Amino acid sequence: MDFEFPQLLNPTDNEPYILVSEQKDILNSKLLTARHICQRVQGQSEVVVIKDFLQDLTKKSALAYTPDVESEQLVQNFNSMHKVYQNKVQAQVDQFKKLNTKLQKGYENACNNVVSQLVEGVQGETENVEKAYQALRNVLKSDPEQEASIPKPTEIVDKISELRAAPELPDYLFQTTKKLRAWRAAPNELCVWNKTKETFYRNNLESTLNQQLQDRSEIALKFWNQQIQRLGDQFLDILQEDTSLQQQNFVSLNIETAEAFGLLLNTMITPEARVVLHIGDFNIADCKSIAESIQRLTNIVNLSIKWNVSNKAQGLSHIAQAIGQAEQLRILTFEFTSNVQANLAKEFFTEFKEVKLSNLEEVNIVAKQSNVNSAVQHIAKALKSVGSATVQRVQLNFSQAQIDNKSAQLLGEALSAYKGVKKLNLDFSGFSLNSNNIKDDGFSGLIQNVPNFSSTLIELIINVGRNQLTDNALQNLNKQFQSVKWSALKSVNISVHYNKITEEGARKLGKFLHSLPILVNLQLNLNSTEIKQKGLSFIINQLGPQVSAQIQAKQSGISKEEAGELQEKITSLNI
Repeated sequence: MDFEFPQLLNPTDNEPYILVSEQKDILNSKLLTARHICQRVQGQSEVVVIKDFLQDLTKKSALAYTPDVESEQLVQNFNSMHKVYQNKVQAQVDQFKKLNTKLQKGYENACNNVVSQLVEGVQGETENVEKAYQALRNVLKSDPEQEASIPKPTEIVDKISELRAAPELPDYLFQTTKKLRAWRAAPNELCVWNKTKETFYRNNLESTLNQQLQDRSEIALKFWNQQIQRLGDQFLDILQEDTSLQQQNFVSLNIETAEAFGLLLNTMITPEARVVLHIGDFNIADCKSIAESIQRLTNIVNLSIKWNVSNKAQGLSHIAQAIGQAEQLRILTFEFTSNVQANLAKEFFTEFKEVKLSNLEEVNIVAKQSNVNSAVQHIAKALKSVGSATVQRVQLNFSQAQIDNKSAQLLGEALSAYKGVKKLNLDFSGFSLNSNNIKDDGFSGLIQNVPNFSSTLIELIINVGRNQLTDNALQNLNKQFQSVKWSALKSVNISVHYNKITEEGARKLGKFLHSLPILVNLQLNLNSTEIKQKGLSFIINQLGPQVSAQIQAKQSGISKEEAGELQEKITSLNI
């Protein structure tokens, strides 16, 4: 029995192809249509011999992956390079042991506690090397075609021979052809994905093996000698690092179409993968397809939504609902790059209601240089909905976004849903003529819930340069922040440049900084304010000897001569 498939037509003349076992058996063994080099028999449709058909069909798809020689060699030479790295670790351990001898002049038990924690920390770096090695090794072993169950030529031949003229044969060959051609025509972002991961993990392993270990022996000795009796316990707190705040490296995969998202496999998404979904003017079908992909791809733990929507998009609620139920997510980012239509933002962000994001650790909203103010009321509701006790890092970047008082207050109120934040970045700065419009009461609303994190917050960044703030803003900050005890805050970066801040505001800021018992790193931007020498001197005198401070006070009321008296007291003073 002969089979023809009009759905697979020659694009030149719309004639069906016919697949045959051998050229001489054309009239007796018609099997299937195909696309490639073929011969025309008089009065017949175009014919392809099955071997030619399979050779064409089973060529490596664009997603096929061949590792670089450098990556292979890095894995092969790992043991020797790892030995060199371990020698570095051992050298650092030896340095800490020498430190132990000096520290024992004080309290022996306290010294042993300090050293054991330092040794444990530096030896833990070996685990990072092992992880980097295994990650690169796994990528080099990956085979996307095998993971997607793409059949080999021999499998197809055997199946055809098995089925022959069986009724199941047309459907089998059609489905197989469709699948193989979809992989062969895969978009470029997926084709280079494995190569991108390989480069990322190779660079990661190389940098890890070659990194310089920081020697903290001298820092420890200096601190211990100055304050051993009073600050021994605080010293351990300062040295202890929270791994959740360490800089994380990700390899980004940009997805711009529903089709590309549909081809993505769970096995292609590694823990360090950051999937960037560009949301544009999708139709309802696209949005439903993307939502299904989000539900299916449970290996996505880092998802970034890049908003490129005009007024033509439809069905965005489907995507929002799927994101809200993606329980595996650890990092969620919303990025806005242009004007944001309030009605479309409402359709999308109001769907973040009963979310199930029990593993979420980080939330970022990046709206730098975007016209987003009219949509903030909807964004703030979503920000509050995704908040929970599990979130440790929050970034709100609305720099140069023309944010007003009301929007700042709404975003600050949304932080009430967060309970255990360790790193908080609030960037609401302006630039030149493109300033934000936040006044004192808006700033007070923005920071209203920050004291809720007093027992967990380790790093705080507040940038409100080029707004409309006065001394009252820093007075409110001091009043709100000094109402609690900051037991974990080690790093503070505050920028109030190009605001009407005077000596009084400087004193309020200094009092807050004085209330931070384990503050280690401080950065202040006081450029183009009205703070003079007395105000700056007051801030500096409030800092403990363990604080590394960098202060900018250009174009303020401080002369070079006055600054000279203060420069020896801090790490860096830029006037």
